Amino acid sequence: MKDHLSKAHIALLVPSLRGGGAERIMLLLANRFAKLGWKVDLVLLRREGAYLDEVSDVVRIVDLNVSKARYALSPMLRYFRCERPRAVLCTLGHLNVTTSLALFLSGLKVRLVLREASMLNPENKQSFRDGLFRLAYRWAYRRADCVVGISEGVSQDIIHATGRTDVVTIHNPIDVETVREKARDPIEHPWFDDTVPVIIGVGRLVRAKDFGTLINAFAAVRREQEARLIILGEGPERPDLEQLIKDLGLEASASLPGFTLNPFRYVGRSAVFVLSSRWEGFGNALVEAMACGVPVVSTDCSSGPSEILQGGRWGRLVPVGDHEAMAEAIIETLKEDRSDTAPSRVMDFSVDIAVHQYLKLLGLSSASIRTHEGLGCDA
Repeated sequence: MKDHLSKAHIALLVPSLRGGGAERIMLLLANRFAKLGWKVDLVLLRREGAYLDEVSDVVRIVDLNVSKARYALSPMLRYFRCERPRAVLCTLGHLNVTTSLALFLSGLKVRLVLREASMLNPENKQSFRDGLFRLAYRWAYRRADCVVGISEGVSQDIIHATGRTDVVTIHNPIDVETVREKARDPIEHPWFDDTVPVIIGVGRLVRAKDFGTLINAFAAVRREQEARLIILGEGPERPDLEQLIKDLGLEASASLPGFTLNPFRYVGRSAVFVLSSRWEGFGNALVEAMACGVPVVSTDCSSGPSEILQGGRWGRLVPVGDHEAMAEAIIETLKEDRSDTAPSRVMDFSVDIAVHQYLKLLGLSSASIRTHEGLGCDA
């Protein structure tokens, strides 16, 4: 590796490393940027989360020690004025707004790339609070050097919200080899004995993921054949989901084990992966399941899955909230012979492609990464 201090200084800002998809992607990018020789700071609102142990030794963690983005302006301003990074990559709406404001107040000429990981309040775009946020959102995103959406749906949402037309789409990268390696880790769960197929879902237990529809679909599957359901993740909807499982009499065949650092060892041994979301920014778990060689079923929600599956070429798509259609798709998938080879589609989401794209937008270069032309937001 070249002298660490001879390279440009990149700052990546993310709320924490508590286990979400955005956090995982920013960690992946930070580690890969550092591996290429760049000086990298991973700036966190608060130094916490399950992914902390996965940060590379050559990535510096900066702890702003605040609970929310709106409290981060002052420490963020001090950081920028003291460290003076050459380029900044930030993700998630509220943090993007605060970061943009801090850089504006600092007076520094820093290349700023804002990454949006989700649709803008899909169910409540007209609320007063949302209206105020949209004003700040529009200002922040219009003054950034470049704005990235993680799917075409998210990019179009940004364009609609800000009027900015040069939004770039960069799909989330997946470290395919690492996913496959982790999928081979041992597991002691009694259900993975090859006698009864396991259906699996992964994600935070929140309304957006709509695991209630998956549980209802599973109940319908159970009326046709024996099966088991595991949903990995944690979140505020746990009590409601546990009650639904109880109401449907599924306590012996449906399980909510909670969050795990390595969901791939569960996914890789399952018969079918299901993404049941009402909306997605992208759908990392869908690509990761494909990388594990597991057949997939997904809702055709407003952003992400249809792009990933190319309209159904690589897995079944069903209407949002339709548990009967989901159950039918699961049953049909279970009837098919499982291929031992992961779809070639997953290589379209390789880390090398995404790293090159982001470095180009940040005004940097990476001769060791294969080129991927056609990006906007000229560096």
